[in-house]
Amino acid sequence: MPSAADSRPMSATDALTDSGGLTKRYLSALWLRGLLKLGVVVLFLGGSLTVLRFTGTPVDPETISQPTDLWAYAWLFVGGIGVYAGLRYLAATLEFVFVTSLRTRRLTLRGYLREHLGAGLWLLLFRAAIVAGGLAVVATAAALVVGTDLTAFEAATTQQGLAVAAIALLAGFGWLTVDTLTTGFVVPIMQHTRCGPLCGWRQFLTTMSSNWTAVVAFLLIAWILGFALWMVIFGVGFVTTLLGILAFVLVASGLTALHSALEPAVFVLFLLGVVGYQYTLAVLEAPVRSYARYYALVVLGETAPELDLIAEYRTAIAETADTKVTDETSEQSPETPADTAEMAADLTDEPSKKTTDESAEN
Repeated sequence: MPSAADSRPMSATDALTDSGGLTKRYLSALWLRGLLKLGVVVLFLGGSLTVLRFTGTPVDPETISQPTDLWAYAWLFVGGIGVYAGLRYLAATLEFVFVTSLRTRRLTLRGYLREHLGAGLWLLLFRAAIVAGGLAVVATAAALVVGTDLTAFEAATTQQGLAVAAIALLAGFGWLTVDTLTTGFVVPIMQHTRCGPLCGWRQFLTTMSSNWTAVVAFLLIAWILGFALWMVIFGVGFVTTLLGILAFVLVASGLTALHSALEPAVFVLFLLGVVGYQYTLAVLEAPVRSYARYYALVVLGETAPELDLIAEYRTAIAETADTKVTDETSEQSPETPADTAEMAADLTDEPSKKTTDESAEN
């Protein structure tokens, strides 16, 4: 039996409106404690703690006096790669935690993480394969355009450099498109059908081929929201960073002036400040990400009812909208059928009453 959400046509405006209502009810159900947990999820999903920059002094073979120094650099590099991979694995698993939270309107980090450890690993491998494929395409194109010799790269012309840059830009755009669609549609399909990323992509392509305009609309909305959010964070972050650096310099100078042993405390204070700032941004970003995810779930459920992860919530939204329309119609037409019948009876009885009065006067 089709639900109320399935019986009415869905347009882009309806999807946007329903997504707003679903997001509002989701955040209300989480309340403050759940919102703080959601900030942790968004903190990792946004890449604030997953992008590590390995910077340091260049390794000069002449400065390495013993083989142990070389092994130390090697272990440091391997450790950095391991930490980065672990954080990316955690971020991939939290994608499914986020979808489960949207479905249940609850957020239990420990339980949801244990439930989706396997799916997170498959998603991590899929993302790594996509990145490796993109890099391979750029490297192959660069080798074909410029050449494989190092001297050829040094003597490359401007046209060759622009060609390689254009290919890298197309590869980056392709990666962004695949990653956005994977996050919005494939991850919910994987979570709902308990399948891998390749199977999820096959179901996505089969299902959404009849509604590709909605997919394009989702991409545009997701990118516009992401760009607008980035602009706001960039503006706020620029001012906040300046003030934060000034305050940190003052506090650090005061602590080190008291005693040189407080230098580690200054470093810890710096790390806490950076993490706290990123976490605050993640909490503010959480409603926007929830809205974009709900929009994808609404489009997916409207296109394929068997893949509707939030059917009950969409039905409730539809019933609320129908009730609101009915109430507005009632306000515009205050006369009830009973009032209309009574008015008709009065009009019918009025001539008879007038005739009776005239007979009494005669």
